[in-house]
Amino acid sequence: HAPLRAVPAEPLLDALHHVTGVSPRFQGYPQGMRAGEMPGVGLNRRGSRNNAETQFLEKFGKPERLLTCECERSTESTLSQAFQLISGPTINDLLTKSDNRLDRWLSSGQSSREIVTDVYWTALSRAPTEDELARMTRLLDRTSNKRQALEDIVWALVNSKEFVLRQ
Repeated sequence: HAPLRAVPAEPLLDALHHVTGVSPRFQGYPQGMRAGEMPGVGLNRRGSRNNAETQFLEKFGKPERLLTCECERSTESTLSQAFQLISGPTINDLLTKSDNRLDRWLSSGQSSREIVTDVYWTALSRAPTEDELARMTRLLDRTSNKRQALEDIVWALVNSKEFVLRQ
């Protein structure tokens, strides 16, 4: 059996952007530049203060790249990382941003079953199990605020072991 490891900072943040359909924005870099394309997380190119997404990368171990080896990268799991995923500003901004993928799902005219299936394929690259589909569909159908329920579903998936760990 392969050991479970945390997804590194850059692919994790890029995956969060993909799931929510929000274009990345790092201060001092062009709109849409992926986290994996950034050279490091120290001061950005214009010497301005880092934003929440850059701080997310720092917390998850992206190095400043002051050395030429991978030894600078931190792979330790920390309480700060858990707080970032559970209630951090990056996750909150991505989920609540207007005109993100969640808005597009809700305005697409799809049924709750189709939306939940799309969410699972987008976040976990698999279809939901029958139990997952039934529970999530029931949640979407029984609520008066579908947007909030969909935010909760996506939040739960991006905080799942299946999303943040790899074999």
